Amino acid sequence: MQDALKQRISLRAYDARPIEPDKLRQLEEAISRCNAEMKKDADHPAYLQLTGPHLEDGTAVHMKNRSIVGPIYHYIAGFATDDPIAREMIGYYGEKLVLLAEQLGLGSCWIAETFDPKTLAQTEREGLDLQIIISLGYAPATIPLKQQGIRTAIRLRTKKPAQIMTVNGAPAALSDVPAWFVRGLDAVLLGPTAINKLPVVFDLSNGAVSASMPDQRHRVQDFDLGISKLHFELGADLAGQWEWGQPGKFIRA
Repeated sequence: MQDALKQRISLRAYDARPIEPDKLRQLEEAISRCNAEMKKDADHPAYLQLTGPHLEDGTAVHMKNRSIVGPIYHYIAGFATDDPIAREMIGYYGEKLVLLAEQLGLGSCWIAETFDPKTLAQTEREGLDLQIIISLGYAPATIPLKQQGIRTAIRLRTKKPAQIMTVNGAPAALSDVPAWFVRGLDAVLLGPTAINKLPVVFDLSNGAVSASMPDQRHRVQDFDLGISKLHFELGADLAGQWEWGQPGKFIRA
């Protein structure tokens, strides 16, 4: 999993090669496990669903612009009510699927707005609205120059570990925290983030970790909170589980 954390990128160009049935089966099984976990929180309903080709050209969804190019044959749809915790859960469990896809040799990209909604298979499921999708597929042999430029621009805006941490609620230096906490922060900075601005801050107080978004400006950043919590947990190699919401603490096992 550590290799998947380091190797994952937001893939914005796709090859015409279809995903093999065995890999789709593994994704479906993982999605079922994620949905079973999310179902335990009945107050914040959320659901993940793998969607395949359904359009006349054999693809699953079209984009509104050229920010992503190439055929997308499969995507994971995230459904929820207009609820920040439900979106956070989609971010957390959806990112687990992203990392599985990476382990299977597949690329992925979280997409909140640039898809054409008229080409989606579903925009609603049992009272839950589609909130976001994760495209899946193979990278082309050569990444188009525009997509290379987008990737480079995003990396130039990457924050430093000390910018996403506090100690007892106050700014601090990396030398003030243990190595496992720094590893968690490093893993967070490897993750995707909505509108390419990481809003999540991790606090260490009396040995306990919590996560919040003091300067949250967009509801799509609820996905960031879930994604970042998962990355921190994996990077720091923590055993236990997060409290949902803000400030959500990590409860060690």
